[in-house]
Amino acid sequence: MIYNKDNICIKSDFDIRTIREEDNDIDIIIPINNRTLNLYIKDIPSYISSRLQFQMIKNIIIRFNRSENNNICTVHLLRNIDLQSAVMNFEMDYNEKVISIEDKEYYIDMKIGDR
Repeated sequence: MIYNKDNICIKSDFDIRTIREEDNDIDIIIPINNRTLNLYIKDIPSYISSRLQFQMIKNIIIRFNRSENNNICTVHLLRNIDLQSAVMNFEMDYNEKVISIEDKEYYIDMKIGDR
């Protein structure tokens, strides 16, 4: 599935659903069913060998705003459906970036790279 709206681009082997749309704010959810998630970030500092790994992630929520010249989103890795169950969250500038979420046999690869 490809989500390409308002300058944010997400390619996912999982469903992507909008769960909140209020004024210019949008929250999308990507359920990944309690899987291990490997996070790869292009140009990550060299002292990190390859990836960051998170266990038992149920959902990914991405929050962004459609306002012009606002390309910042927050990415939340959740153990449940609510934001209070976040294992981790981070902000990123998604301009000219793509978020890829790939279903592997025993884990999920989430990659942030150039379009």
